[in-house]
Amino acid sequence: CTDMVYFLSEISFLSAVIGMIVVGVCTISLEYVMRIGYKWIFLKLHRGEITYFGDIFLPFAQVGKILVIAICIWIMKLPFLVLQELDRLVYINMIIALILTIGASVAVAYISLMFILTNYIMYDQKELGIIATMKRSAELMKGQKWNCFILLLSFFFWYLLVLVTCSIAFLWVAPYIETTMANFYDDLLWQEQQA
Repeated sequence: CTDMVYFLSEISFLSAVIGMIVVGVCTISLEYVMRIGYKWIFLKLHRGEITYFGDIFLPFAQVGKILVIAICIWIMKLPFLVLQELDRLVYINMIIALILTIGASVAVAYISLMFILTNYIMYDQKELGIIATMKRSAELMKGQKWNCFILLLSFFFWYLLVLVTCSIAFLWVAPYIETTMANFYDDLLWQEQQA
């Protein structure tokens, strides 16, 4: 009888853990897709298009594509993310650990910058497939990664303000940052048309 109770308690614990994982993954996916809708709203506002609150749900029409692209980018970053944590997993010299961490951080930043425009491209070119969307972002960011990095770095003090105000300033900072990124994307499109 005690074995049966023990067995049932393990099953209920396992099902609770699985349930929490499923809820966590669904919540993170929902938040990620809605964050893309938030970006699309500011892209539309920047372009002078009529925008509604419900536009935040527009990306759900491409939810599969959005999540697969996010997973692909994460998989590309994974080896470097593991490399960043290597010094915690294995005992290695501090200098080597520092060099590995810096190198891995640069690689992660490079990959992130290469695909930073995928969210905007999915709005403009819904017909593109997953690989084509990622290639289009890499193509637009060719020679622009450093400019984008400097642009993102210029928001450092804004993020510091958000931190100091316990995220209250984010209500004003986030629209500014999203509009700036939408402008950066449209500027790259304009430069491409001129060339």
